Amino acid sequence: TCPLPSSALAILALGIIAAGLGVAGIIASSLIYLVPARPSWNMVHTPIDFLLSAALIGTTLPAVLNAILASFLPVPPDPVVFPFWPAAAASLVWIANHAVRLIQLNRSTVFEHRATAALLNLPAQRAVLIGSFVCAAAVPLAWATSYSALACVAALLAVLLARYLFFVSVVPLNMALTFTRGGTH
Repeated sequence: TCPLPSSALAILALGIIAAGLGVAGIIASSLIYLVPARPSWNMVHTPIDFLLSAALIGTTLPAVLNAILASFLPVPPDPVVFPFWPAAAASLVWIANHAVRLIQLNRSTVFEHRATAALLNLPAQRAVLIGSFVCAAAVPLAWATSYSALACVAALLAVLLARYLFFVSVVPLNMALTFTRGGTH
């Protein structure tokens, strides 16, 4: 005999399918940005960032949604305990991916990579960059103190700030070189 009723198995199967399709959608969305004309986007860090951004938000959002939904029920259900380690791991790996990308951009021999790094080092962008790291680091701190809503907001802010920088710091291939050396490297 099966330990779960058929409806529970169907819901579990649908959940697994939905999660798989969600991951596939995130990967497909990230691959749009892997174009040679934008060297700072055409890095392995782009699809990894998309997946880690989903993980960072996805580890905090269920607790918030659970609390909101429970507040509408006439009889509160037994509390659901969401573990600390997924939010902490997602935060740490998200920060590591962005830090490694920054190091690679700074040390690259590709002009456009270094130009992107220089843009990220301008005062306004540097402040946004630091803000994204602080928000990502705040996720596990807020989670550990049982402020799941604050952890979720911090995750959203970290991702939004990083995505803003992703778009404003891109240097298209040969854009600056067309004015200085005729478009050749």
